[in-house]
Amino acid sequence: MATSFFIRTKKTSGLASVGARIQIPEQKIDWRISTGLHADIKKWNASKKSSLSMKNYRESEDGAVLWQKLDTIAARIDAAAKMGILTSDYMKDIIENCVLAEEIALEQEKQEKANKMTLVKYIDRYVEQCKSGGRSTYLGGNFSPNTIKAINVAVKKLKDFFETSKKEYDFEDVDMNFYREYNAYLKSIDYSINSIGKVMRTLKTLLKCAEEDGYPVHPAYKGTAFKATRVNVDAIYLTREDLKAICEADISDMSAGHQLARDIFMIGVWTAQRVSDYNNLSRENIRTEVFRSSDENGNVTEKNVMTIHLTQQKVKKKVVIPCCSELREILSRYPEQLPHLADQKINDYMKDIGRRAGLTELIEVTSTKGGNIVKTMIEKCELIHTHTARRTGATLMYLSGMNVYDICKITGHSSITMLEKYIKADGLETVKKMAENYDYFK
Repeated sequence: MATSFFIRTKKTSGLASVGARIQIPEQKIDWRISTGLHADIKKWNASKKSSLSMKNYRESEDGAVLWQKLDTIAARIDAAAKMGILTSDYMKDIIENCVLAEEIALEQEKQEKANKMTLVKYIDRYVEQCKSGGRSTYLGGNFSPNTIKAINVAVKKLKDFFETSKKEYDFEDVDMNFYREYNAYLKSIDYSINSIGKVMRTLKTLLKCAEEDGYPVHPAYKGTAFKATRVNVDAIYLTREDLKAICEADISDMSAGHQLARDIFMIGVWTAQRVSDYNNLSRENIRTEVFRSSDENGNVTEKNVMTIHLTQQKVKKKVVIPCCSELREILSRYPEQLPHLADQKINDYMKDIGRRAGLTELIEVTSTKGGNIVKTMIEKCELIHTHTARRTGATLMYLSGMNVYDICKITGHSSITMLEKYIKADGLETVKKMAENYDYFK
């Protein structure tokens, strides 16, 4: 039994097809078949002159590659023949597999790579699951549109960084060096410290989820150095005088949207809720509670109190808000359906109304840009946005002498520390509050 190889050509240079001859006398087999491989004619013929010539050819760069495949073909054919399973079709399969081994391996590697979960693939799947409801918040609910929007922003910045750095990052690559490079990139595009912090918080959450799903995440994200930075920024609140000016401003020549925006904003002030809550109230949220009390003589009196019951969209916390007279007046104007506008429209319209109300005093605003502290003088009306209503409401409750724990029950803050970030009263106003509400200072 023998497997030998040959080239059959009249040419003396160039490439020629290599054939295989399989001879098994006892089985009367003498087959010839093309291997699909090619050899340099001059080098092939020169190697036949002596055993040393053949040895040199086998050890040469192109000869080694060729003969590695030919030797594999010969070994597999001989093994099949000894086992008595060699057929012409089986022989063809052996040759094909040996010749295409590299191509098959590359294809398998390509397929494995396509099937492998990468960081980019995981990010896309994570976002899709957040949108579809396949992934829940830590409270078990669906992600709100605003949260999904924030996730999309963070993911876009991450992918922009991947593209800019021209690197393929995977789970194991998100280490401290990655953090520093990404942080530097976000500063280079003039992201503020708090904006960088939001992006980093989303990234840390994503990596935590990936690790919980069993992927090989680098542990650096758990460290204190891999932090989501945050600084306190200047944010205004509106005084009662400001609110009066806004409510009394003549906006009859403005659009109907301006009228709605003012009412929606003021609902936000008197409820101290997030815009996702106060801009989505319905009549079903409004109830009238009957409170009974008795005096020392046993006389019972009843008091009807209008309240708003809602479950906050962001934290799923249930809150009950007593309606003050200003809020009751606004709600009475909408007996069937409460007003609603796009958040950005409220921002735009309230700036117009604030200007009409004369809120044009210059406010020094400290912010960060590209990691640097920047101070800018901006007109007060330009600083009014949907969240100003919540800050204003919380601050006015505080200045009225309301117990901070009671304020938390209305705003939904989980701690006094969190509430303190919303209270924007300056030192003089705080002194006035203490002087008016505590006998100690009288």
